[in-house]
Amino acid sequence: MRFKKYLFIALALALCLALAGCDGAIESTGSAGTTQAAQTEYTVTFLVGGTVYDQQTVPQGECPTAGTPQAEGLDFLYWADESGAEVSPDSIPVTGDVTYTACGYPQLTTHAPFLFTDSSGALDPDGLMTKDAVQKAFNALAASGAWDYFPKMPAGDTTINAQELTELLYHFFPAEAVDSAASGLDGDVTRVQFAVVMCQLLERTEDGDICTDADAELPTDVDSDTAQLGSLLEAAIVHTHGESGTTWSEYVTLSQRDPGFFLQNGYLYYVNEDGKLLRDGTVGLLYFGTDGRYTCGDEELDTIVADILAQIIADNPEMTRFELLYEAFVYCRDSFTYLRKEAFSMGQTGWEIESAKIMFTGGRGNCYNYAATFWALARGLGYDARAVSGVVLSDEQPHGWIFIEFDGEDYIFDCEWEMAYRVQHDPPNYDMNMFMIPSSKWSYWRYQW
Repeated sequence: MRFKKYLFIALALALCLALAGCDGAIESTGSAGTTQAAQTEYTVTFLVGGTVYDQQTVPQGECPTAGTPQAEGLDFLYWADESGAEVSPDSIPVTGDVTYTACGYPQLTTHAPFLFTDSSGALDPDGLMTKDAVQKAFNALAASGAWDYFPKMPAGDTTINAQELTELLYHFFPAEAVDSAASGLDGDVTRVQFAVVMCQLLERTEDGDICTDADAELPTDVDSDTAQLGSLLEAAIVHTHGESGTTWSEYVTLSQRDPGFFLQNGYLYYVNEDGKLLRDGTVGLLYFGTDGRYTCGDEELDTIVADILAQIIADNPEMTRFELLYEAFVYCRDSFTYLRKEAFSMGQTGWEIESAKIMFTGGRGNCYNYAATFWALARGLGYDARAVSGVVLSDEQPHGWIFIEFDGEDYIFDCEWEMAYRVQHDPPNYDMNMFMIPSSKWSYWRYQW
């Protein structure tokens, strides 16, 4: 009987211990001999920009301390749980390991330029916005550290349409603001449309007084009656707002160039008496396209000439246009190597463009190539240069040269012969000047055409 009694007591104790284990409590004895239950703890992780910003160990049933992250480049909005829902971690009791992610917008600067001119200084407001141009715009606007929070940006020289742009803007601005600013967009987005939308989202105003940098240049294809002038200049010119400044319309007036020729980035423009660029018109023998830029009719040669003139101007920033003409003559005289080639016939025309391109790209040519290079550069500086195929000397050697008229009188420019006196004569004659030969001296070389 006694054995059965002790067996029963043992079974009862075992059952009690089993029941105690089922409710998860673990007992321990303190120094005072009392028994306490140890708490279960979990890890709460806070991510900002994909990296761990904070990590806390929180007892089961208690709430973490979230706070507002101080992350450079991020305008913090809220914490999101693992499902992406907006939550307040401070009020959610912990029941297991959990991760919260900071959500917000990449910070953008307020007045940095984000729409840029091309190599000729043109803004091209009515042109289509490319994905590369959009990416460049947001990169220019990004505050320090903001790139870490950028979404995948569009890329490529294809145009961006309204839907693509709107979806991108949602990553940077509140949805209701984007919907309002982009409501009028449809199809491919033009550059002026992009400027208007971005200025609205950035809360830029074209009505305030602005102060520009001293070296700020007005885009060559923008004048006082350009549509959405304020938004375009807000987008394109470095400036600040301040009471001591001027409005954008006043700025355009103050920035207007004097009537006549001017060069920007090596390209030639002409300003009419009303202060606006000449477009789709001629001055003497020079044609200016719809973009206001002089063109010889060949885009490749236009680019070559602009690049050369831009360098000459950069090397001689204080020179007048006439002084630059002489520098262009020297450039043609000294930059190439003579190559004997077939001559053109007396009076032959239409050879200037191709002869200039051959010389500029190949570096070698005959008198016609030399003449053609100077013809191209002189016209690029605003001079009515005329290329001539004629003969010289008593034996009537075929030769090419350039005429330019000054004050009603023609002058000959012959950079190939000046080169020959310096390089091919023995001894070299560095005093021979074939720049701007007046008619009184033509007979010495017997120029005939």
